[in-house]
Amino acid sequence: MLGAGDVLRLADRFYEAAEDGQAMGEALAALAEAAGGRHAVAAERHAGDGRWSAALGNIDPELGQRLPSTLQSDAVRLWLERIPERNWDRMCALVPGSTPLSRALYDTAFYGEFVQPMGGHHAALTAMSLGGSRSFLSIFRPERLGDYDPQAMQLLEILRPHMERAFRIGQRLGEAAGTAHAAFGMLDRLQTGVVLLDRKLRLQFANRAALEMARDCEELIVDALGPRLRGATLARRLQAMLAEAAGRAPPMGVQRLVVPREASAYPLVLHVERLQTPGFRASNVSVGLFIDDPGAALAVDHAVLADAFGLTPREAALTAALAGGASLRSAAHDLAISEATAKTHLKRVLDKAGAHRQAELVSLAAGLARR
Repeated sequence: MLGAGDVLRLADRFYEAAEDGQAMGEALAALAEAAGGRHAVAAERHAGDGRWSAALGNIDPELGQRLPSTLQSDAVRLWLERIPERNWDRMCALVPGSTPLSRALYDTAFYGEFVQPMGGHHAALTAMSLGGSRSFLSIFRPERLGDYDPQAMQLLEILRPHMERAFRIGQRLGEAAGTAHAAFGMLDRLQTGVVLLDRKLRLQFANRAALEMARDCEELIVDALGPRLRGATLARRLQAMLAEAAGRAPPMGVQRLVVPREASAYPLVLHVERLQTPGFRASNVSVGLFIDDPGAALAVDHAVLADAFGLTPREAALTAALAGGASLRSAAHDLAISEATAKTHLKRVLDKAGAHRQAELVSLAAGLARR
């Protein structure tokens, strides 16, 4: 029997997997090993469309590809429905032919096409009701190892409430993930570079501004391996900041790093922060790197300017150009209008915005810029 500390660490692996779905396979494999099994499966039948999803522990990926189709069979659905309600809150040991319920399982395609090919025979199984969906978790061992002993079943009984709670957390986070991923698309509208990383500092998302900064700046790299800096000293400092944000100790708050650039008088300013909201957790995001370029021209959405001040499309375009640092003459040239016409447009814009000078107008427009 494992010690209390080992049991808690094993339970913690499932809570971690609730936030990082990629870790569920490792958690299941560890559970199977601790209970004296060889393979583990956690499967959920979604209430909305009846679709099955599954996580596999110590199972050949090619064999795992058969699982969804075998679970879709009516025999599996009927078998789950036959599990008595009193058995939904405990672990059961199943042996072929020992009870009508176990015989029903071993007659399904799930057993014949999935469990048998991996060498499974004896099963320790629990069913769970997660909201409107039904799930089961099963640990298999070869026939030659015999039944699960009482100590193994006791361990699984202790862990079962933690596993069910972790699955519920994962389900709720999954529901929030769709909203979070939709929000990621909005990050591409920002002028600030945004790089999102998981707890292991693997890249999950980089917005357009971050990728453009990395393309135009020799000092910064953002690619599939994550964000990095070329200078050795700054590179070490950035990695230390990211590691601190991803760690388990209470974070120090937002950390800042100024990165000088040879090609610009303005440095890049990097901010590293631990992200702890449910939406980020649902998307497997733990750390955010935010990159500001003080020398970048402000990008102001023409439609936002038009809505804010009641401008015509041409007036909004002129205002955006001025807010981005262009002179009135260069803005007129870019818009293919005369400077006199640009002055007329500017006067109308000043009246509509309630501004007295061009500098005041630029300040108002800058407040509407995407940052």
